Amino acid sequence: MPKDLAIILHDGSIESAVTTSLAAQRHRIAMIYVSDDSPGAPRRRGAFDAQAAHFAAQKTWITPPINLDPPKKEPSTTPLQQKMLATIAPIGLAAQAADRWAATTLYLPLRTGPAEDDLARATEYLQIAAELLQLPCNRPDLDITAPILELDLWQVVDLASQLDTPLELTWSCQTSTTPLPCGLCPPCKSRQAAFARAAKPDPLLLIKDRS
Repeated sequence: MPKDLAIILHDGSIESAVTTSLAAQRHRIAMIYVSDDSPGAPRRRGAFDAQAAHFAAQKTWITPPINLDPPKKEPSTTPLQQKMLATIAPIGLAAQAADRWAATTLYLPLRTGPAEDDLARATEYLQIAAELLQLPCNRPDLDITAPILELDLWQVVDLASQLDTPLELTWSCQTSTTPLPCGLCPPCKSRQAAFARAAKPDPLLLIKDRS
């Protein structure tokens, strides 16, 4: 009997790659990438394409960027709230895709870490999103799951090694337009700290050392 189809909201990141590895254990794979206009966007799109090929995604969907003016002042929301806000539109797109593709599960690479307040807030958000799809949108058979929600990034890196996830195909840098990350932006520093904490070599840095 063939596996059910699952949709993964994907941005080329470590979190997306590990979420896809977990989904692939139980489902056939479809991947949705939401484009943006940031300097690192072409590299993230390249990571998405490479991972789609690696996981043999049966369907992919590249959405256009959502162009908004930059904020005139610092956002009043927390980083977690910004993450959740950023998933609202993609969840709606994924629900439409699930309806057309007959997918049964939507995987989100959302991660809060183990902090109780953040974890509780994100869990409530996922429950509300599921209820919106299951009741008003008449999709009672569509599950929403975020399997790495409570993990720190170093734990995601450690899990990746257990799942044989191709972390060399991931991308975290916000600014670099070259094949190599800048190593200086906040996501690069978070990535470096995560690999160090997990006592794992970053395959992107191994590629850099060989170049």
